[in-house]
Amino acid sequence: MSPQRNSRRRRHRRGRFSLLFYVLAAVAALAALTLGVTVFFQLEKVEVEGNSRYTAEEVVAASGLEIGDNLFRMNKNKISSSIREKLPYIEGVTPVRQLPNTIVIVVQEWGAAARVASGPANAGELGEGEEPSSETWLISVNGRLLEKAPANSTAMLISGMTLLSPRAGTTMAVPVAQQDKLDALRQLLGAMEELGMTGQFSAIDMSSSYQITLTFGQFTVKLPMVADFNYKLRALEKVAPDWASYDHGTFDLTQEEYTVVFSPD
Repeated sequence: MSPQRNSRRRRHRRGRFSLLFYVLAAVAALAALTLGVTVFFQLEKVEVEGNSRYTAEEVVAASGLEIGDNLFRMNKNKISSSIREKLPYIEGVTPVRQLPNTIVIVVQEWGAAARVASGPANAGELGEGEEPSSETWLISVNGRLLEKAPANSTAMLISGMTLLSPRAGTTMAVPVAQQDKLDALRQLLGAMEELGMTGQFSAIDMSSSYQITLTFGQFTVKLPMVADFNYKLRALEKVAPDWASYDHGTFDLTQEEYTVVFSPD
């Protein structure tokens, strides 16, 4: 065998050994990294920020986190979903890792924007022998059911809709025929909150298929079911002081030719 051929074989063997060495080194490095993450980044402390309705202990318990959990293996979406499901007043959850051993759970809480009657919207929807329900549920501005309203609740009352299987922590569900009403209600509540007017109304009647009726102090307000509610409410807020001396009256904001029409009772 020629010296040249032997030399090629030796180089080939060295090349194979070099490749094997690099593969083994990579595997060893990966194993060391995995071991380091498992051993050194274990959960030792959980902090909660932004909570007021719930205690930090309640939030931590709802998260499912336990001391000793690995920080890099936790599922943030699972933690968030678990907290929001078990604690209805929680709007948003942001788990934040603080190495080497801490998780900070930052929460945002809903406020109760109104309460909605849970029974049928009208007597015709009652089954034989059924009585109208007096139960009401507190809801957030986007229609999330928070809890059953206490008997002495003074939150704005929403009527004229039918809640389907109400349960704390879920979004309001209504019959298909009332879905457009629910969409309008969410938009209206959002506009009220944005303008800081939620506390100025005591009731919202959604019974009609074409208009919404509000109780605004001593006045009645009529709104179309589909509208720019921000614009409508700003217009109402602007003209209402001009009629404050009246004991009763109706603000009609459903007409196309006039923004607001006031009719004293």
